[in-house]
Parts: sequence; C-alpha cells; structure tokens
Amino acid sequence: MQLFCRCLLFVSLCTILIALDLPIYLRYEDTGPDHILLPRHSVEKRRFRRLAERTDEEDDGDYAGEGWTLPTDVKEERVGDEDHTYYMMTSMINNKTEVTKNWIDVDLMLTQENVTGNRRHVQLVNGHRKAIGVNLTFVFPFYGHNMTNVTIATGGFLYVGDQTHSWLAATQYIAPLMANFNTLRNGSDILYADDGEQFVCEWRRVQLRGQETKGPFNFQLTLLKSGDITFVYKDVPIPINDISEDQHPVKLGISDAYLYEHKKGMGNGAAKRVIYEYHRIEIAHENAINNSVIRLKAQPTCQQFTTCSNCSNATIEHFNCSWCHAKKEHGGPFCTDSGGLHRRRQQWVENNCKDQSRTIYCNGNDDENEIEDNDDSTTSTIASTNATKTNGEHLEKNARGSMGISTLLLLCVTVVATVAWLAYAYYNPHTPSGQLLIKYRPSRWRAPMSHVRYSASVHM
Repeated sequence: MQLFCRCLLFVSLCTILIALDLPIYLRYEDTGPDHILLPRHSVEKRRFRRLAERTDEEDDGDYAGEGWTLPTDVKEERVGDEDHTYYMMTSMINNKTEVTKNWIDVDLMLTQENVTGNRRHVQLVNGHRKAIGVNLTFVFPFYGHNMTNVTIATGGFLYVGDQTHSWLAATQYIAPLMANFNTLRNGSDILYADDGEQFVCEWRRVQLRGQETKGPFNFQLTLLKSGDITFVYKDVPIPINDISEDQHPVKLGISDAYLYEHKKGMGNGAAKRVIYEYHRIEIAHENAINNSVIRLKAQPTCQQFTTCSNCSNATIEHFNCSWCHAKKEHGGPFCTDSGGLHRRRQQWVENNCKDQSRTIYCNGNDDENEIEDNDDSTTSTIASTNATKTNGEHLEKNARGSMGISTLLLLCVTVVATVAWLAYAYYNPHTPSGQLLIKYRPSRWRAPMSHVRYSASVHM
C-alpha cells in the first residue's frame, strides 16, 4: 500500500509539472575519482605532472612523495623488452604482409549476420574530444579483469575503466595512437564492429587538430576474446615524435589502475577517491610507422581462477597466487597475486589478504558461512528473533493500516499545495514564483547524453 501511494504521488507530480510547463532535469553525474596518481616511467625519461597534493598516505606507502616510484612488486617496463609480465609484445615494423593479414575490412564485417557495430556514429562524426560507450558481446579480459564494455574516444584510444569521468586519457586505456585527433574533415570517421569473437575499431582518415595539412591517419585496434590486443598502422604520415602534446597527450600502449577510497584524514567524514596506476606498457614511437603491427598477447594472471583450489594450486610464470577470503560486502572471495596489484586492491587490503598463507586449506563453505565482524553472537540473535517474531508480526499489521492512512493524507496535502502554488505562479508572472516558472520550462529540459566530452589538457 505504501509503495503504491508513493508511486501514485510521483506520477501525479510529474503529470502536473508537465501540464503546467515545469521541467524535470536529468543531468550526467561525474562519478570519477577525486585525484589520479601515476608512477614515474623512465621509458622516455620524462616527468609526469602531479595532479593533486596528497593529504594522507596510501595504504602501504608505495606512492608517497614527489615524483613517485613504482612499488617494489612491479618491474619498470622499458622499450625493447618483449615480456611485460601481463602481456608479451611482438612488433612487426614496415611489414606489408602482416598488415594485410591483420587489417580487417570493417565495412564488410558490418554487412555480416550477428555482427553489431556502427559505420557512422552520430557522436563521433564531426567530433573532437568526444567519447561513446559501447557494450561488448563477449567478455574481454584486460589485465585479468573481465570487461563487458569499452569507451571509444576520438583521440585514438579506448577507455576501459569501471567509472566514466573527464580524465579518460589519464590511465586505464588501450591506445594504438592517442593524440589530438578529430573527425571534422570530410571522409574522417571512426568505425567499430563486434562479431562475438573480436571487437574492431578503426580510426579512418582522422586528422590532427591544428595540423590538418600533415595528412590523414589510418589505424586499427582489435580486441580478441582471448584477451590479446592488436594495433595495425596503415598510414602514419608524420613521425610520432613530431606530434604536438600542447593540447592533448600522445601515448601508445596500454595502462591499468585501481581505485582506492581513503576513509581517513577527511575532515567532513567523506572518503577521498584516488586512482593509482599500477602498470603501463609504452610502445616506442619509432615502432608506429606505416605498415606496422604491434601484438600484445595476454599472459596468465591470478584473476582468471575462480575457485580456491585452482587458485592455490596455480603455477604461472610471473605471479604467486593465493585465495583472498573477502567478505560478501567486499565483493566476495577472489584469487589474487601476492602483491595485490589489481582493481580489487582495496578489498585485498581491507581483508588483510597479504598475510594469508598460500597453502590455506580450501573449504567451499568457508566463504558462504563466514560470520561478519559485527555478528558477535549468531546463536543469540536467532533465538531473540524467534522469541519476538509473533509480537512483531502483530504490531506490523496494526502499523500498516495507520501508515496507509497517513500516506494518503500526505498525498492529498502535497497535491493540493502543489496545484495551489503552480496556479499562483501561472497567473502572477511578475512574482518570484512566476519568474521561476518561466525560467524552467520544457524547452530547457535536457536528456542524459550517451557520450562524454573528455578533458585532455593535463599531461600524464
């Protein structure tokens, strides 16, 4: 009864607002992190600009101080190394045979049955610094984490983070060639197609903003169901080192990070969300030239194991796996590497998984029957519940009747008051209420956008 009355109240108010020319505002909420912190990479001997001052220490002090260094668990990646722990990189430079083999005809692919995609997306055509979300028809493992959607950006990259925010170019990206591209010239376009086994995205004849005379770029990105990633460069008219970074970062490679909520040190009691990049692979600029292919073959990770026994007995080259007995409120148990460097870093820390032995006996019922910290005595709670159940049901029936009458009364009063105010504002346009009614009219309503305009002015 109470739910019905609330629904009736909401519908009535919406109907009155629409009839009397009042808007209902819908706006996009930025749910991204408060700060982004990136480690120092020495591949190109460049310093990364700090985005925000730290007010508290990170969970284990890996990223403290100016000019952060990588945690001791992560080896710094350098150009020329093929083995990048999470991926094995193979470069095929100036090889037309490999380009022909790996270049996919997206137009032809879109004509086939059971293929989803778009030839000319309305938000990507004639766009600059725009991005759209796309749902994959298969599960794509990225750094061992299963992804079911990606965000395509006009700037030559995919964003693969869990939360959409304006700093899409900072981290958690797959970038064949991130730069200040746009599709404002005739013939420029971004196509994508998904056949259930692979997802292909092509930046076709895109041009650098402010450098349009230097010619169009043509390159592709392919995500395979196995987790492998392929970059194909058909036309790169100028050296990557000559592309300006004044208005947009220039990056080639992949990156992943984890979001951490710091609950301490905030005066207002709110948590501060900070995103930490824990791994990045950078592709040498001289490798991205005409007729070149870069392949990143996914390596086994602990996150791929879904049971305690498989996790504890796993033997993979780069990681020692252990089962983290996380509480249900923390997302449930999962398999983790010994360093806990992955997207579930916060659950790994809060459940003290770094102190758990790799040889813990696995019992399938342990996680399901786990007692939460606030459950001091389950037996006494059950007994107390059974003893008061009959009295509680009797009181609930009596309260339900009085609650229904109160809700109806509140509904009537609300409707009458709303109608009275709207009538007064409508017939008295010079009053503050009348001006408010004129200002917020249906012509100013805004529907939620299916795309994002991202910021790339901060170089990382």
